[in-house]
Amino acid sequence: MNFVEMKESFVEKLRAGLPKNIVEFADEHGLVIAGGALRDIFRGVPYRDVDVFVGDRLKASGLVYDYEQKYDSGGLLHTTTPNSFTTSDNVQFIFGRGRSMTDVLEGFDFSVNMLAIRGRQGLEYPDARTHISERTIFVPDPDCPTLLAHRIAKLQSQGYAVASQITSATTGRGNYGQHTW
Repeated sequence: MNFVEMKESFVEKLRAGLPKNIVEFADEHGLVIAGGALRDIFRGVPYRDVDVFVGDRLKASGLVYDYEQKYDSGGLLHTTTPNSFTTSDNVQFIFGRGRSMTDVLEGFDFSVNMLAIRGRQGLEYPDARTHISERTIFVPDPDCPTLLAHRIAKLQSQGYAVASQITSATTGRGNYGQHTW
């Protein structure tokens, strides 16, 4: 899949919409922040949680401990999926996708979530902001293993319409049409 770099001003807008402690912690450890929180900051609506991506489970465990010690977010830690830990202030440390922004974005199922920042750099799916603005769920890779019906339903409940790509997913672009799931 092809991704494009974000302009510095857009990266700064996304960083400014996140809690300062999360941005500082991610910067300090070279972590990727990606997904729905960045989408919702772009839309100007509240986000549910912040997804922070780390390489592996052991590193995630250590980082979560460091985060809890540094920011004392309440100490209530829970596992939301087999591949993540979530702190009480809704920072979700996700492991198992690799460490680069490209690795992280290739693990997403919908273009509206394909926004990632690391430090002052950003990467996104070429039409992500268009799809967010049009409130269209676009699936760049229809064979994506993480494509789950409950995730589609969640976005539909937020007013998104589902679309599926008709042309080859390898170009990273293409025509798409409405699709009923």
